[in-house]
Amino acid sequence: MKVLSYLFLLILVVFTLIIVVMNLETTISFNIINSISAELLKTNPLSQDINLGLFVLYIYIAGIISAVLFFFPLLKCINDKTSAYQRQLEKTSVNNSENASRVDILENKIKVLEKALNDALNKNK
Repeated sequence: MKVLSYLFLLILVVFTLIIVVMNLETTISFNIINSISAELLKTNPLSQDINLGLFVLYIYIAGIISAVLFFFPLLKCINDKTSAYQRQLEKTSVNNSENASRVDILENKIKVLEKALNDALNKNK
């Protein structure tokens, strides 16, 4: 599954790079202040020419940064909960092994006491 997701990511990056290279020669014009707004503001219309390929690249990078910033706290929270759960399991495992060793010690004590009782009973006969 991990290999499949890496393959999908690689295809997505290559596809984006192809789009960027195909549009490096194309420019687009953004109207920052259109003619109607310019009349209301009593100023000249303002537009900016931008290379489309670089614009696509900027949007792609901004999307990646946004995704990382959005999912990083979620991933950190999941990792913290997982590590806390693992510590709890280890603690439970240690407690179980301590209880098992206590049971073994008590069983050995019972055997010794039974043998001592049998010896004492045999001695009194």
